[in-house]
Amino acid sequence: QSPGDRAVDDSVMLTDDVSMRTMKVMIPGPMNTRKLREAVADCGAQVVRSSNVNQANVIIQQDPTRPKTSASFAAFLFGLYIASPRFFHSKGTKGMLVPYRKVCNSRRRLAWVSREFRALHPDAAGWVDAAPSPWIIMADKDKFVERARRYKGLGSTATAFVSTREQQQDPDLKNILYKVTANDAMKLPDLGALK
Repeated sequence: QSPGDRAVDDSVMLTDDVSMRTMKVMIPGPMNTRKLREAVADCGAQVVRSSNVNQANVIIQQDPTRPKTSASFAAFLFGLYIASPRFFHSKGTKGMLVPYRKVCNSRRRLAWVSREFRALHPDAAGWVDAAPSPWIIMADKDKFVERARRYKGLGSTATAFVSTREQQQDPDLKNILYKVTANDAMKLPDLGALK
């Protein structure tokens, strides 16, 4: 077994609430083959449609250490696993399963996605828009900044999804703790505390 492989059987708990049998797996379009769906089902896991991403706890990518931006963002937002197809074809004895921590664990999560970020990364912006409660996606930047300021320290976390230029230059966002770019989400699999 190579160092990157992680063996797991279906009785082993991967986290407090995820085992092979409780996995809800999203397979992106180009990889969504009958063979892979059958491999997932043979592990006792369930395949989830991409339109129901907020129900998934695993996303399959060819290389979980270098997922596509949109998959990385989904894992980052929701605290998902990213697995290789080999992980399911081998019933968890080979391949990779990479855990991602949620960006934050606060009760209320305010988010705003800039136009520039949406233009540069439409798939990732779509994941943000699909974020389930307790995420509150705000359309207006000024209202987002004001609400973030008002709720600061009251169990809320504000996250602005912005371009690299905006992260460095936008004076309105200087007091927002989390300013996330697509590059941030691609740097590390464990994105628990980006600033």
